[in-house]
Amino acid sequence: MDMIASQVHHHEPDVGLLRAPTRELQVLVWSKQLRTTRFDDYRAVCMLSQTLHALQQAKSNHPLRPPLACNHVHTALFTLCQACLYLHGLRPVGKEGQKELIVQWALEHLQIPAPQRERVLWARHLWLTTMTAASDGSELHAVPDLIATTEQAVAHARHMFPDWFS
Repeated sequence: MDMIASQVHHHEPDVGLLRAPTRELQVLVWSKQLRTTRFDDYRAVCMLSQTLHALQQAKSNHPLRPPLACNHVHTALFTLCQACLYLHGLRPVGKEGQKELIVQWALEHLQIPAPQRERVLWARHLWLTTMTAASDGSELHAVPDLIATTEQAVAHARHMFPDWFS
């Protein structure tokens, strides 16, 4: 496992924004669920900026255009989750179901309570289903909760990675 950690870092651990992978992440690399990636502080900051922009768009569009708000909040949430993984020098390998794995891992890592994580995963399932089938609009009911959870996840990320926000 320590060999995996050394593969992730292209320079000293915890220099700049790059963080050492957790044991759980090392296992996911070992099991070929994730792979190492070249890390760049600028890209990490851009991912955070995209998250915050999409979240703001979701909040401003929610009362007037719920479908647009729904897309923006899902974008914000997934970008934040992917960015948290990227901060550890990792990315998915492209297997089916990996987006949900990333969301589940990141929300757990950001200490979002289990009931909220389950609601987020269910809302993502509904949203993804409506992308391929006719929608009855049920995915739109979760938007306020998703916005609140994403804001909470951003606040936890700010606490865990303060240098990322400075």
